[in-house]
Order: sequence, then C-alpha cells, then structure tokens
Amino acid sequence: MTVSDELLQEVKDYLRITWDDTTEDKRLKNIINRVGAYMERVTGTSFTFVEEDEAKQLLFDGTRYAHNNAFEYFQENFLGQIQSLQFKVAVADAESQP
Repeated sequence: MTVSDELLQEVKDYLRITWDDTTEDKRLKNIINRVGAYMERVTGTSFTFVEEDEAKQLLFDGTRYAHNNAFEYFQENFLGQIQSLQFKVAVADAESQP
C-alpha cells in the first residue's frame, strides 16, 4: 500500500500532530502500512482509504493505537466495528457473484 501525502496529512490531523518532522512522517507511514495490511488480512480485501467510510475510520483508530504503542488492544476494543466491516465486505462479494 502506498501512503499518499493526503492520507498522511489526514492521519496527522486525526492524531493532532501539527508539526512537520520527516522522521515522524516516516514512522506514521510505516504504521499506516501495517494497520492497512492488518485490515486487508482480516477482511480479505484491499482498500484505497480514499472514501470516508468504516474502513478509513478503522485505519485512523488502528493507527492511533499503534502510534501510542497499544495496538494489541485495537482488535479487542474495535471488534464490533471490525466484524461489521468483514460482514459488509462479505455481502458485497456475494452480491457481485453471478
């Protein structure tokens, strides 16, 4: 997954990171990539994270947890939202089948 400058800025805004630091930006991009890969793994699909939807919100929250060294609590605290996204993806896949 390639993290666009726009997505990086949206995450920084969400985390209230108002300063520019190339080291922090690199760290955030790595976190975004890891959280995005996690979401793709648990849902079985890929996301662009362009649309304002459940997937993007979960990416933001997962990044928030990982940024604060607490990602191990993300799945526990967001299990309902993760399962909802899994069901949404499964339904969309089923509807696209002939």
